[in-house]
Amino acid sequence: THYNESDADYKEADVTDIALDGDTASASGANPDAVAVDQADGEAVITITGAGTYRFAGELSGHVIITADAADAVQIILNGASITSDTDAAMSITEADEATVIVAQGTENLLTDGSTRDGQTSADADAAEAKASEAATASDTATDAATDDTTDVASAALYSKADLTITGTGSLTVDGTYEDGIHSKDGLVITGPSLIVNAADDGIIGKDYLVLVDGTVDVTSVDTG
Repeated sequence: THYNESDADYKEADVTDIALDGDTASASGANPDAVAVDQADGEAVITITGAGTYRFAGELSGHVIITADAADAVQIILNGASITSDTDAAMSITEADEATVIVAQGTENLLTDGSTRDGQTSADADAAEAKASEAATASDTATDAATDDTTDVASAALYSKADLTITGTGSLTVDGTYEDGIHSKDGLVITGPSLIVNAADDGIIGKDYLVLVDGTVDVTSVDTG
């Protein structure tokens, strides 16, 4: 697997702190220029564009997008953070080599996504995909294009297109109201935290592999755990 115990190591001098405050946030520390805070659909959108270590604390009405370079490693420290989106994944890693979510010792954290994407529920999106497939020609290109569009949707509260590690010794609750709780399109390793996952569909998915090293994991889902 991609996992190495040193993935969770960091130096305090390298940390960028992100203070969450309702529908806004502010960054300070090592690399605040890599953090952009915008507004969309009535909530905050925090975009992280570089490698490094980013520590979140506070409450946010909005979502976080990590879009670094394909060779970058990104560490996300949840240090008493509550992130709730009405419109998207609470946190999505759209580009990176690997991402490590560190759940800080002695803290309670929450990630909750919205029940729709672009105004559609998961059932609506599935119906639209089926209709598009029926309307398409027999061309493989047309069918593949429809499928690719669907797979680009961040379908979980914590969603990653990169290798993902969830570590630390704190507590993390993930509520996936759209589809899944945690979904990695690459590998997924869980080691250490107390993890509670509630999901409308699948609880935890690792496409290439899912490895539970240690920790406590409690999953409640409609479909598979």
